[in-house]
Amino acid sequence: MADEKVLVVDDEVGMVTLLRNYLTREGYEVHTAPSGETALQFLEEQDFEVVLTDLRMGGMDGLALVRAIHTTRPETQVVLMTAFGGIDIAVEAIKAGAYHFVAKPVKLPEVGALVRKAVTERDLRRENRELRQAVEARYSFGHLLGKSAMMQRLFGLLERLAATSSTVLIQGESGTGKELVARALHYQSARRRHPFVPVNCAALPEGLLESKPRHNLLYASSDLRQLDFSASKTCHF
Repeated sequence: MADEKVLVVDDEVGMVTLLRNYLTREGYEVHTAPSGETALQFLEEQDFEVVLTDLRMGGMDGLALVRAIHTTRPETQVVLMTAFGGIDIAVEAIKAGAYHFVAKPVKLPEVGALVRKAVTERDLRRENRELRQAVEARYSFGHLLGKSAMMQRLFGLLERLAATSSTVLIQGESGTGKELVARALHYQSARRRHPFVPVNCAALPEGLLESKPRHNLLYASSDLRQLDFSASKTCHF
């Protein structure tokens, strides 16, 4: 936990001291800022897992700081603190990009629990991003092996196809890597932010493609109960 940094932003010296001492005992590296403007300067120089900020401060208020952090550093979790509690403020804070909302006077165990949850969620977001990047790298054309002139022509064709929305038919004998090519094409295309959903067409009853509307394809077939209806919503036929 020693590497996890928390920035406390408040113009009340007593509140800053209270939170700094508590979070330091909890094992965090704690930095403090007396204003939203100073906090943004700190964020330009280093990363923080969590920012705890007051709502009412001189100059930039807490909501403006939340919006600024959410725009420039969306992975940083921001917890907004205020003595002016209410559902309207809480909703506005969440819409602005805050992770959570805490009413003053704060309860230190509650703050500690929120910080721990915020750090965990930030770590999950980072892992998901790194996993997505790894998947994209794994199925990029550079990871399709082949130095022959034929393979190089294939890579060039895939690169051109990835820039279009054309329907692509990939043919080849079993075991030649058709799905690998399809995945590589998917992750290089504009659809790479959406899931790749392979469907075993050999398992589809004969004539189903022609007899059923495409958007009802998976839902309409009683022979495909093992496929969830939600999967049909992610497919592009």
